[in-house]
Amino acid sequence: MKRIVTALLGTAAMLGTMVVSGPLATAGSAPADDLPYGTDGTGNPTTEDCTVSTNANPQKAVDRASAGDVICVKPGDYSGSTLTVGKAITVRANGVVKLKNIVISGSNATIDGFTVVGDELDDPSTGIKFSGTGHRIVNNMVKGKHIHYAIACDYDTCASNVLIYRNTVTQTNNFGVYLWGGSNITVERNNIYDMWSDDGNDDVDGMRVWGVGHTIRNNYIHDLNVNKGEGEPHADCIQNYQHSSRTTVSYNVTVENNYCIRVSGQCLIMQNGHRPTSDIRDYTYRGNVCESFGSQNIELGSITGVTIENNILCGGVDGHVLTFHSTVGGLKTTKIKMRNNILVTAGGSVYASGSKDALIDDTGNLELTDPSVATDWKEFEGNPHAPVPAINPADFTEFRARAQKVDVIDNGSTPHSPNFTKDVDGAARVQGAAIDIGPFEFG
Repeated sequence: MKRIVTALLGTAAMLGTMVVSGPLATAGSAPADDLPYGTDGTGNPTTEDCTVSTNANPQKAVDRASAGDVICVKPGDYSGSTLTVGKAITVRANGVVKLKNIVISGSNATIDGFTVVGDELDDPSTGIKFSGTGHRIVNNMVKGKHIHYAIACDYDTCASNVLIYRNTVTQTNNFGVYLWGGSNITVERNNIYDMWSDDGNDDVDGMRVWGVGHTIRNNYIHDLNVNKGEGEPHADCIQNYQHSSRTTVSYNVTVENNYCIRVSGQCLIMQNGHRPTSDIRDYTYRGNVCESFGSQNIELGSITGVTIENNILCGGVDGHVLTFHSTVGGLKTTKIKMRNNILVTAGGSVYASGSKDALIDDTGNLELTDPSVATDWKEFEGNPHAPVPAINPADFTEFRARAQKVDVIDNGSTPHSPNFTKDVDGAARVQGAAIDIGPFEFG
């Protein structure tokens, strides 16, 4: 994806030379060690704090454990077994340890480093299922073609204060992280890619997020190709689509500093499908890199109170970059703040008709055109069986280089978002008057 972007506003300017010091390092970014996402599936070798070690199926050790125990599991294949944890203990894989699925309940459990493979379709439907409070789900690999929900909580029994960190989800059916509700869940530094729907039975989404007070930060969601599976599922990066009679709500959620690249559908959907009140509202969407090939990059339907700032949004291949509209009769999308975004279209319009009526702030946004977005779309969807690497280093340099070709340095306005102190690559953002446009900090 080597592009020359033509600015519709301002004059193009070459702003310095990019320096790459490692496979994921970029100029002005955090050290390379701070950038990788997910896990390679080889477990966590740490043994210093182990109170119990086992070279057998870990369930017996879990059943005998007391609160505070650290159970370390030596490499083994338990693909026919479910691991059930309902205690305040740590269960850690000291190598490749395969399980059919994991079920977590209670409080303050840590599940670290396992490989979840599933079994038959919908048996189980969820790879790592959690409820309760205070859990840490870290460094796990979920890779089973018949798993619908890789890491998820249920509609009636979600969770609070859970950390979902540095997990990898790939080659599963339908969904990466699915939060049916809950509160104050942090989803960070996960790598979600190359999923599909073999049976054409549902959409394919990197994440679906309901609930209150969640933080979705520094994740890498990529290569969700609608043509890879059956039934042409809708493939999106992060979605909240309220399409049933359930009174699911989602508000006060922050989605920041994520990479969403090569996705057939949309980057972000927040859509009220049936309720006469705004149950999905008050989101902050900042510092993200979005490249998606659907009818729009971001769609808000009957939503109120969204701040969208310092993102680079590339899309609108057969439609628009942004669509803000009414999806429930009489309930408009309102109180949308757009600041310091780089908005890239293949040649069409940035805003769908009437979308600007939803804005209460439209400050410092750059509108760009790049016809090669459409070429990239055709190349991506036209090669659904091309190999997909877990991490493509070019993803962390090309969008940064593109942003340097337009007038972004110190041309932004002070963000609305509190505590917005790091860019998408981990570099400290300049605070005060010298605000860069887009998700990268060049100063």
